Amino acid sequence: MRRGVDDASARSLLASTGHDPAFIEHVLAIPEERRGQPRRTVAPPAGAGDNGGAALGGDEVVSLGVEDMATLHRLRFESETGMHRLTMEDCPADFTRFALVHRECDGTPTITLKGRQALKHFACVRALDSVRLRLDAIPMSDEIAGWLESNGYLERKGSGSEVTARGLSWLEMHLALAPNQTLS
Repeated sequence: MRRGVDDASARSLLASTGHDPAFIEHVLAIPEERRGQPRRTVAPPAGAGDNGGAALGGDEVVSLGVEDMATLHRLRFESETGMHRLTMEDCPADFTRFALVHRECDGTPTITLKGRQALKHFACVRALDSVRLRLDAIPMSDEIAGWLESNGYLERKGSGSEVTARGLSWLEMHLALAPNQTLS
């Protein structure tokens, strides 16, 4: 908050949002050197007792290839069935870095909520791209179709669907994240 704001503005903003004077003084006492440093964008490595739900700094983009997504799908299947065959060594280092997997007490990797969200996002991009290219080979679940429609990326037209202008710009941005990745 204070990176581009003077002390008087910061004080009035904090006071207007209901913060007590002690908290305001605490915030204003943060050294200028610390305020000027950029925020961390890489999460620290997950510990053995960590639940794997650690959030990133928010600025970092998770960009995984098709092989990585296949490994993540396999991890989800193994986590749901309890038939663990993959080890942490079989998982790319980015899985741990982005908190997509978590090491259980017995050493087996388990997919995290963030990993499941990455799979859903990948499925949304893939489904929207298949609609754009008019491919029927990739089936779309009701959950994916509902998410795409509620966000304004997909529109029902008669018995089919059509990608909206907003969907095309969203798809363009997400396909550009991994130019070597073939989705359809």
